[in-house]
Amino acid sequence: MNTSSIALVDLNSGEAVNLSGNMPNTRFLQRGYKMYNNGVIALIDVLTKDEIKRTVNLFNSNFIDYNNIFSKPFLKLTSDMSKAARSRYKRKLLTNSIMQEYHNKLMLNPYIFIPRGDKNIPNSQHLTQRVWKYLFDDINTYSENIEEHATHLFGAPEGPKHMYVGSSNFNKLVEVPNDTK
Repeated sequence: MNTSSIALVDLNSGEAVNLSGNMPNTRFLQRGYKMYNNGVIALIDVLTKDEIKRTVNLFNSNFIDYNNIFSKPFLKLTSDMSKAARSRYKRKLLTNSIMQEYHNKLMLNPYIFIPRGDKNIPNSQHLTQRVWKYLFDDINTYSENIEEHATHLFGAPEGPKHMYVGSSNFNKLVEVPNDTK
């Protein structure tokens, strides 16, 4: 397959030049009815009204970076909550995959909250979603691009800390045994 492209040099004369080289990877973030509806329904089913408001307010450029990684510790983001309430709230977000922790960094689910993306990295939003899927859902989705982006997001990769066990209807998030990391 020929991956060269044509670029117009002068729009008035229509002069064109053949560009050699490969076209960039043009995969984009996943969107769609099923994904976002399920994410919103999960928020409504699992969280209370105040917790939903708090979670949506966490999705703010003052608190997260371009790839949905929290820029401040969770303690500072929820300083108005008691220690017990904060712990329950965080555990609820982690258990229901609304947020996950990796290398002591917290990340909002990019399939529910669309990351803004880093304009310096091609297909940053797509790669952020793939990193989430690789680290927290399916270890078998490995690729070098995902590994590079995970290193960019979290630092040196060690592999996922948690994985889902069971069928799609009855699954549970468990910690990955040390011998498979």
